[in-house]
Amino acid sequence: MHIIIAGEGRLLYFLSKSFCAKGYRVTVITDCHKDAEHISRLTKSAVLTGNASDPGVLREADAYYCDLLISVANRDEDNLIISQLAKQEFGISKTIALVNDPDNLTVFQQLGCKAFSPTEMISKLLEQSVQTDEILQVLPTEEGKILITEFRLNADCPILNKPLRDIDRPDQSLLVCIMRQEQVIVPNGDSILQADDKIIVMSIPENHSQVIRMITGEKT
Repeated sequence: MHIIIAGEGRLLYFLSKSFCAKGYRVTVITDCHKDAEHISRLTKSAVLTGNASDPGVLREADAYYCDLLISVANRDEDNLIISQLAKQEFGISKTIALVNDPDNLTVFQQLGCKAFSPTEMISKLLEQSVQTDEILQVLPTEEGKILITEFRLNADCPILNKPLRDIDRPDQSLLVCIMRQEQVIVPNGDSILQADDKIIVMSIPENHSQVIRMITGEKT
């Protein structure tokens, strides 16, 4: 797989290092000479010094044969331009763009650009993690359209000691796994939850508060 990573800063370095370690062919494009020198010295990436919004620079990076382009520039407008150019000019079907300002995320999505906002993701995770001690971790997937949440059930959870079929769960939510000590259980309607079980629940963000309330009995 050929991956082009465009932008500047430490994220550019860490991404290139990670993908190179996994055996991918990586080309880095940056207009920061310091970053270019640092990355070329410490990783196996091919490094081009230039602006990735220039078609000539992308052409030099072999963009026509690129499988994935990741844009992590400091300015959202640069990431949008680079992503659009990669798709329209070079036919790169898979692009991912960094969105520094969460307010711009909708614009990227409306234009068909896959994007992620670290600020929004961290904010949501922090908010969810402090809501209740039962939440162990929350993993957004499918660009944040689905949340996968791991809970540990304490003795006060209202859903214990009853078949799952009798639990009134929110729409578009699903308990997909029960971990009981060393045992992994794929649940069905007859499954009964016990204290200290860890469970994995899949839900949409809009119903996440209802899922928490169902499992913990707490208001969110």
